[in-house]
Amino acid sequence: MNLRRLLPLFALAALALAACTPTRSVYPPAISVQALHVLKDGRWQVTVRFDNYAYRALRFDTFDAELSVGGVPAGRLSGPIDISIPELSGDVARFMLMPAAAAATALNDCANAGAANAPAVGTGADHPPAGGCANGSVAYALVGTVVAGLPDAKQTEQPEHYASRHTGYLSPVPGLPDAWR
Repeated sequence: MNLRRLLPLFALAALALAACTPTRSVYPPAISVQALHVLKDGRWQVTVRFDNYAYRALRFDTFDAELSVGGVPAGRLSGPIDISIPELSGDVARFMLMPAAAAATALNDCANAGAANAPAVGTGADHPPAGGCANGSVAYALVGTVVAGLPDAKQTEQPEHYASRHTGYLSPVPGLPDAWR
């Protein structure tokens, strides 16, 4: 048989074998602030959402990130979280934070500004400016790392350190004083 006729067959067989190899693609997880509650003693209870965009479950071990509110550093959220999140799902963990005075003031100023500084609807200024507040909503940034691995990982497999950066806005929760989402 002619070698030229067998070459496409060999190429097809090699491609089929390559498709059979196991893959362990893990998409980086995402972090964001789901809620923030200002406690009576001035501390913040920050609920951080961890989204697993991978097609397999991940075990989230530790978290370490800097939170900024209104463009002002508020403090570090850090600690073990030890949660397993199924594929394409999310879960939350709560952290306590004694915010920097400037961040607490920025959050309080945005709460007090409320509708008094609200831009006219339809002017293109319906969202808070970066680092500021409008309509009582405040911009925030969460920058840090989360350590996550596969729940069925062998002892020799080390969990990955995923860098993450998320910016968003927190708005006061109607009817719940000192609560932001």
